[in-house]
Amino acid sequence: EKGMDSATMDSLFEDLKAELIPLVQKVLAAKQPDDSKFHVSFDKNAQKEVEKLLLSYIGFDWNRGTTGESTHPFTLNFSSKDVRVTNHFYEHDPLSAMYSAIHEGGHAIFEQNVNPDYDGTVAGSCSYMGIHESQSRFYENILGRNKNFWIPVYAKVQEKMPQLQDVSLDEFYKEVNHVRNSFIRTEADELTYCFHIILRYEIEKAIFRDHVKVEELPALWNQKMQEYLQITPADDAEGILQDMHWSDGSFGYFPSYLLGSIYDGMYLDRLEEELGSVDALLAEGRISEITKWLNEKIHQYGSTRSPKEVIRYVCGKEVSAEPLIRYFKEKYTKVYNLDGAVRGLRNPMQSWDRSERYQSDFTDDGKGGFVLGANDLELMQRLVKASIKEGNSHSKFMRQIMVCVDITAPLFWWKEFDTYKVGTVANSTSTMHKIASHPITLDCFEIDD
Repeated sequence: EKGMDSATMDSLFEDLKAELIPLVQKVLAAKQPDDSKFHVSFDKNAQKEVEKLLLSYIGFDWNRGTTGESTHPFTLNFSSKDVRVTNHFYEHDPLSAMYSAIHEGGHAIFEQNVNPDYDGTVAGSCSYMGIHESQSRFYENILGRNKNFWIPVYAKVQEKMPQLQDVSLDEFYKEVNHVRNSFIRTEADELTYCFHIILRYEIEKAIFRDHVKVEELPALWNQKMQEYLQITPADDAEGILQDMHWSDGSFGYFPSYLLGSIYDGMYLDRLEEELGSVDALLAEGRISEITKWLNEKIHQYGSTRSPKEVIRYVCGKEVSAEPLIRYFKEKYTKVYNLDGAVRGLRNPMQSWDRSERYQSDFTDDGKGGFVLGANDLELMQRLVKASIKEGNSHSKFMRQIMVCVDITAPLFWWKEFDTYKVGTVANSTSTMHKIASHPITLDCFEIDD
C-alpha cells in the first residue's frame, strides 16, 4: 500500500482497539439471534441463481465478465473487458456464497470500470490492495449488510430459495450482522474481523522487529486471540497456520484488508454528503447511483493515484479510523439495542442515576455512537455471573435486548391495564409491567384531538 507506513498503521489500529474491544464485549454479552433456519439444505443451482441476481443487482457487466467455481472465491482480470469471478457453494451455508458474490463483485466492478485506455499498461488494474479491498468490502459490508440493500431484491431471493420463505427480512438482517467470536478469519463478521487483522499485523511486527522465535509464535497467537476475542484455538490449524499468505511470503499483506474497511468508513461519509442517505438510496432501488459514484471517484483511475491521493481526492482529508468506529457503534447499538438493555437492567433498583451510558457526538453534523459506561458494564457482568452461579434469572435484561419499547404513563394507567387483565404480567426487570399477549394500540388510550 504505497505511502502507508507502520507509524500510521499503529495509530489507526490502536484507535480501533481502544474503541472496538469494549463494543465487541457488549455485543457478545447480548442475546444472539437464532440461526437454525439458515443451516438447512440449499440447492447449489439455486445458490448460483442468487449469485447471478446479486451480481446483476450491484452492477456487474456480464458482457465483460463471467463466473466460475473454485475452492476459494477470487477475482481475476485480463483487461477491463475480461473480468472473471469465482465462488464456492456450501450446502448448509447459503450466506457464504451470497456474500462472496457481493465481495468479489465489488472487486470485479472496480476492474471493469478502469479507463479502457489503460488496458495493457501498469495503470490498467489497481495494484493497491487496500484500495481494492475497500471496494469489495464496501459492497459486501457497508451496502450488503445494510437492511435496505435487500428491500428491492429479498423477495426474489426467497423465490429462488424457498427455504427462506419463512425468514423475515428482519431475521435475515440480524443474521447477516450476527457477531460471533470465531477462530477463522475468513468466517468472521465485519466487526470482529478487525481483530483478526490487528492480531496478524502485531505477529508480523513481533517477527521482524522483536525477532520472536518461530517456535514461540503459536503461543503468542493464542495469547492475542484470548486478549481480543476471549477464545483460544484447539490447534495451530485453527490458529496461526490457517492462512496461506505467510507460506508464500506475503508478509505485510494483511493490513490491507482492514485499511479497506477504514477507507470505507470515510467513503460512506463523503457519499452521503454528496448523494444523500445511503439507506434511502438502497431502499428505493437506486444502488446504481452508488456504483456510478464509485466509478467516477475511484474506479476509472486504476493505479494512477496512490492510496493517500485517492483518499484526499474522494474524502478531502487524511486517513482516519474515526468514521469506521462511528459506523460500527451506530450500527451495532441499534442491531443489538444496547441502550434499551442498560435501561432495562437498572429498572428493578431504579438506579438509572448510576448509569454512565451516553451518546457521543464525533462530528458537527450530529452523528455519534453509543458509549456504555464502566458502571453499566460491571453491573451486566455481575448479573450474568450471578445467574450462572446461582441458577436464577438475574440476567433477564438480556432477553429484553431484541425488542423493547418506552411508554411513559401514569401509574393508574398501568394498574387499570393489569386490573382488567389485558394480558399483563409482573416482570422482575421492570418497575412497571411487561405486555405479554395483547398489542398496545390507540384504543388503549384516551386521545385528545
